[in-house]
Amino acid sequence: MKRIPFKNLLIFSIAIFLFFTGSAFGQDPAERKETRPFQATFITPFGTNGADAPRIENKFSLNMLAGVNGGVQGFEAGGLANVILGSVRGSQLAGLANYVHEETNGGQLAGLLNVSRGHMKGFQGAGLLNVSLDGAGGGQLAGMANVNAGDFTGLQASGLVNVNTGNAGGLQAAGLVNYAGGDAMAGQFAGLVNAGIGETRGLQIAGLVNVSAKGHKGSQISGLVNAATENVTGSQISGIVNYSKKVNGTQIALINVADSVGGVQVGLFSYSRNGFISLGLQSDETFQGAVVLKMGLKRFYNIYQIAGHEGDNRYWAYGLGFGTYLVDSRKMGLNLEGLAYHVNEDEWWTDELNLLARLNLGLEYRITSAFAITAGLSLNEAISQASDDEGFLTGGSFVPAWTFHEHIGGKTASTLYPGFHVGIAFKLR
Repeated sequence: MKRIPFKNLLIFSIAIFLFFTGSAFGQDPAERKETRPFQATFITPFGTNGADAPRIENKFSLNMLAGVNGGVQGFEAGGLANVILGSVRGSQLAGLANYVHEETNGGQLAGLLNVSRGHMKGFQGAGLLNVSLDGAGGGQLAGMANVNAGDFTGLQASGLVNVNTGNAGGLQAAGLVNYAGGDAMAGQFAGLVNAGIGETRGLQIAGLVNVSAKGHKGSQISGLVNAATENVTGSQISGIVNYSKKVNGTQIALINVADSVGGVQVGLFSYSRNGFISLGLQSDETFQGAVVLKMGLKRFYNIYQIAGHEGDNRYWAYGLGFGTYLVDSRKMGLNLEGLAYHVNEDEWWTDELNLLARLNLGLEYRITSAFAITAGLSLNEAISQASDDEGFLTGGSFVPAWTFHEHIGGKTASTLYPGFHVGIAFKLR
């Protein structure tokens, strides 16, 4: 008698299982009334419950390959797949996949895929993908992605992507992307992007971008961009750009933009509609003339300066700095500023280090609301690698004759000297 190869038998059994599973989904759920303590199946319908398996709920279920059952009130294990047409109150363990047509209250653990079409309360753990199609509470842990349609409370953690179409009342952690279609109320941690379509709270930490469509309470920290189209209460810290409609806290990035700020902005360029912009002309002991642009908030603002000197020693410099108003009244202002200049001598660009660091204490007298006279004192330190034709360090030629400390080291010359500045300033906004 010729034997039927096991492979052919397996393929035939799986075909019967798929046909049987498809027809079972058309049955009325009300027919699933009987509860049995135990069932064992090779592959449905080849098992102890036979063709009645979709109408029977089991307290303990064992499917050597795959099985279709009406429900579980305890524990179910399958070599390949478990399919439940009703609800699960307990746990499912499968080599490949678990599927529950109604609610899951307990746990699903599978090598590849877990699906709960009804509400899932408990835990889903899968090698690739977890899916809950009617909200979830508890945890989803997957090697590739977690997807939840509805509200979620608990933890979503995956190697690549977490998607939640409703509110996320817990933590999302993903290797690439987290998405919350509603509010995200605990935190989002992603290797690339976090996005919350509603309000977000807690920490948003991403390698590239954080987005909050309806404001953020807490901190946004990213490598490139933080964006909140409404308000931020807390902080935004990024490598390139921060944007928010209103900030009650701190923005730290190369570029900070906000409609209004009730805190500070720290960056190379910061803009706020409730801030100020002024343009001034200035002269001091080092530079005959300078154009000075200040913009930001009175409590912390940016300074951009281009300065030059003509005569026996010709040089020009660009300077960047920060400042704050210690006193700010209608007629008077007292500010403290720190700047750093790169000074280029007798050429368009000086390659070696030729730095001037300056600390200013300045006074403004406001003749009108838009025009002021400025004056003040400064402390300067020149740090230079400039040398003569024989290679000896000389320091920068911009240093004036009056100094009170000089030091020439192995690679740099350092000089301290006092200074002053006088000028005018026009408030543009």
